[in-house]
Amino acid sequence: MTDVTFTRDYDYRVPGKQAIVAYRRGWSGKVPAAHAKAAGSAGALAKPGAKSGAVANADGRGADDG
Repeated sequence: MTDVTFTRDYDYRVPGKQAIVAYRRGWSGKVPAAHAKAAGSAGALAKPGAKSGAVANADGRGADDG
């Protein structure tokens, strides 16, 4: 299990099944490693060390970075 924070809504589609696990923007908690890897590849996770609740803009700067 991996601690993550989602920066946008993300749906994890379970391989080989019709199940979908939905994660909401801003949710923080532990998820299975496969979910974290897929969400990270999709750009749906906060960068490690980011302030809790901080969401980076498309240019990588947070709202407070000017």
